[in-house]
Amino acid sequence: MENKSEFLGTKPVGKLLLRLTIPLIIALLAKAVLSLSTSAFLSITLFTTDSVIESWQLTATLSELVSCFAVLFCFGGAIRVSKLIGRQDYEEAEKTFGNCISMQVLLSVVIAVILIFFKESFFHIIDKHFFSSTLYYSSHQTTPYVIIYAVGLVFIFLTVAMNFFIIAQGFTFTAMISILIKEFSYFLFIRLFLGLFHLTLTGLALADVLSSILSLLWILYFFNKKSMLKLSKRNLIPHIKPLLPCILLGGIALILQISNKAMSRKLSQAIAYHGKGNTFNLVTASVFNTVRYFFMQPLLAIGQGVQPIISYNYGAKNIDRLKKVIKLV
Repeated sequence: MENKSEFLGTKPVGKLLLRLTIPLIIALLAKAVLSLSTSAFLSITLFTTDSVIESWQLTATLSELVSCFAVLFCFGGAIRVSKLIGRQDYEEAEKTFGNCISMQVLLSVVIAVILIFFKESFFHIIDKHFFSSTLYYSSHQTTPYVIIYAVGLVFIFLTVAMNFFIIAQGFTFTAMISILIKEFSYFLFIRLFLGLFHLTLTGLALADVLSSILSLLWILYFFNKKSMLKLSKRNLIPHIKPLLPCILLGGIALILQISNKAMSRKLSQAIAYHGKGNTFNLVTASVFNTVRYFFMQPLLAIGQGVQPIISYNYGAKNIDRLKKVIKLV
């Protein structure tokens, strides 16, 4: 097998860091801008009744928490794959890749079934713990959202998972394209389904699923034509040996993501409660969170961009090069 990621162990460290991090910085900043623009569009333009607004708050919280599980197998799997490619153990790298993808699909199906059959229980839990049982949401609004979101969850999870493995090979420009396809198409679908057809929460779910499918098509083209990692039937059969280290690393990322999402929601709740009657406090908190969100994106991009360099050279036992990377970062 041709090692298409060999540049991770040969190119000058400084130039390599720029090559890998700049596309991700562009992608994540664009994602932040589009996300804020979409949130403003939803808050101001469309949702005019309390039941729709509060149904939106519930479904947004649910989808944020569910999306955290997308990292369980493939966050650690990507790190392991980079290390194995550096070690030139391509067979084990493809086995890890296949195992993680099959488990990602299985996980999405299990979560989808749970969401469909226990959606009301989840809404009650979210309402109680994040909104102090103050929301008056409409099942007429939330049920179609959950069903569409659950049916399309496999596409959402696969898009996230396979992006990790694109970055693991050092192809961050390709990952940037997939992120931009997802975010721009979501931005356009929102305006189509909600602005033109007035589908409210149903439109939100359709936009999320369809934008993920478009991004996934680009990702599948890359893996078919340019990736050194290929999916094969034998590698889709789960084995505990390649999966265990992936789950251990991914489990840590999962806990951190859920904690961050939960704290963010609780903070928003506290600001809304204590800021009643004081518009200045609410606006100040909103501006602060927006600025913090933007400043975090380059840091996240640097972390994602440096990961394949460190993992590859750790696997290749390029200790001197590894030290240079760590010092430079």
